[in-house]
Amino acid sequence: MFRFTPRQLEIFLAVGRAQSFRQASENLRISQAAVSEQMRALEQQIGATLFHRRAGRSMRLTAEGERFQEGVKTFVQKGHELGRLFRGATPQKLRIFIGTFLLNEYVRPALPRFLMENADIALDFVHNASGADVDDQVARGILDCAIFSREQSDPQGGFEPIFAEPAFVFATRELRDQAKLRGLQSLPFISWNIPPLRTCDQLRMLASAGVMQPVLHSEVQHHEVAVELATQGAGAVIMLHSTVQRLDRQHRLVPIVKVGTWERRLFLSQSLDQGTRDRLALFFREIVGNGEARRG
Repeated sequence: MFRFTPRQLEIFLAVGRAQSFRQASENLRISQAAVSEQMRALEQQIGATLFHRRAGRSMRLTAEGERFQEGVKTFVQKGHELGRLFRGATPQKLRIFIGTFLLNEYVRPALPRFLMENADIALDFVHNASGADVDDQVARGILDCAIFSREQSDPQGGFEPIFAEPAFVFATRELRDQAKLRGLQSLPFISWNIPPLRTCDQLRMLASAGVMQPVLHSEVQHHEVAVELATQGAGAVIMLHSTVQRLDRQHRLVPIVKVGTWERRLFLSQSLDQGTRDRLALFFREIVGNGEARRG
């Protein structure tokens, strides 16, 4: 018989991906003490040291830990294949709504790992041109899952907040100096009209900073285009700091004023079985639950 439990293996894989007991505990929604206790027990049960524990530094797998990780991945995959013998050979197709930027920069690079570990699930990423009522579509079962950003001040609903970060008006240093002399109102603005956050939401944020009826230089459909225009001095743009860091590699943009806080929110349909909900929630917490895109 096995000396370890499926829960211990789940925690082990989460720690290996996060390279941190603390981050793994946050992703799993359990205490850090519970993670440490389970991993100590696992090491005792198999008779091997799985982690290099280094105070103040990221966790790293030992050579034994890396071999064990590969075996666990194979074990989990075979378990899902065994389960499909009774549920049917066709993977369960889940309809997911997520913005293009998060999909390309965060989720897509990690998909091979998720699909290898969850062979009974197929993810169908759908496009919502209007961006309207995405949360309602999840509630009604039209979508199985949705991940998108909204202002933190928006009413709470049936979702899990997985990441919050302040939003700033960003511009080149030249436009920042102009704003200091003539006020923020003097700047042209670049709006990105990407559902479910619309131009009207950004206008409301600007109004909170005292900018009424701003001059719009352009309205675009992609974060990358908005940031590139801003770096060329075409205007200022409202954006998360992590997004600008990722897209403005030469650090040409600087924050001028904070205009709010955005949350990445995770919506999961109640029609999903609890096991599927837990696997999706863990995956998206790990991948988009912070400001840094992770690979695989």
